[in-house]
Amino acid sequence: MTGTSSRIAVLEQRLVALASTAPSAAETLRGSVGHRHVRCGRRGCHCLNGQGHGVSYLSLSVGGHTRQISLTPETAEIAQRLVANHRRLQESIEEASLLHVELLGLRRQLQHEERRAREADRVPSHVEDVPTTARAHEKVPAAGMESGPDTAAAVDAPLVPTDGPESAAPNDSAVPNGLDLTSEEWMAVRARLRKRRAEEFAARLPERQALVAACLAALVVAGDSEP
Repeated sequence: MTGTSSRIAVLEQRLVALASTAPSAAETLRGSVGHRHVRCGRRGCHCLNGQGHGVSYLSLSVGGHTRQISLTPETAEIAQRLVANHRRLQESIEEASLLHVELLGLRRQLQHEERRAREADRVPSHVEDVPTTARAHEKVPAAGMESGPDTAAAVDAPLVPTDGPESAAPNDSAVPNGLDLTSEEWMAVRARLRKRRAEEFAARLPERQALVAACLAALVVAGDSEP
């Protein structure tokens, strides 16, 4: 696993953890809970000379206007919990957004790395490495044909370059099925094969010339010995 893939896995695990710990949207309340002291105005109430009555309220914006709702001690506790959940959910959404931004960049980088790796695998580092695969698509001797130097020469003959334009095969530039090569790379392989087989043919030529000379000499001797 590459460094990019490892980082992607870490971020995805963090997203899973956020999803499991973030509060449900149904348990949230947008707004804030406040506390203040008021005087009720009743004659003889202690709030006239003291700090006043403590009250809780919910403040939120609705349609561009701020609303305040008075809360009892019981409802104030519920409102505080819902408002805290809303704050936690907003923080989780913000963190998830930043994680996704980083993930998008990493996934794009990973695609570039995978494409470069595929392109590197398609181009052979040396032409010498290609003929081994290319030979699987070359001609083989027909059934019943004896294997030998002459048979090999017959198989190699179509790839030996000649001086005439008719020596080029009609599908010389076609890449055989199964080879992951471009047309230019396949032409380079064909040229290397032709050169190699021409050298092999030239190396066997003296042996064949000697064999023909021996046969001719035997025929001459046989003709002289007839009455």
